[in-house]
Amino acid sequence: MKKHVLLAICALLLISCANKKNTTDTSQPSPQAELSLAPGYIQAYLKILNIEDNGEQKIISSEVLEILNYGSSTDPVPKGTYLKFTIDKELYNSSSSKFKSNGTLTAILSKQASGMMMGGQEKPKLWKLITINN
Repeated sequence: MKKHVLLAICALLLISCANKKNTTDTSQPSPQAELSLAPGYIQAYLKILNIEDNGEQKIISSEVLEILNYGSSTDPVPKGTYLKFTIDKELYNSSSSKFKSNGTLTAILSKQASGMMMGGQEKPKLWKLITINN
């Protein structure tokens, strides 16, 4: 009889411990780490305005709808700014369905260094598409 009582008590303890574990395990999913960008990079939500073919690459004109993230020491890019970025033809061809006039796109861009052209004119500031996030 003592064995049965002892077994019943052990069984109750095991069940109550298991129930406590299930009821106290209300952990929420861990928050995702914020994307860390390199200096000179932005993550932006863009509206595609125009697509130009420049031989080996495409030049895309866009309007900034929202900046989602900045790399350290990246100059601010205000909402509504028009910017152009380049994309290699290979990457463009593999994701061409994402590039539609008046369509939107979330992407990571890096600022390309601008230099001086002949005649003292400054090259237009271009960005380069790094990745597409949507």
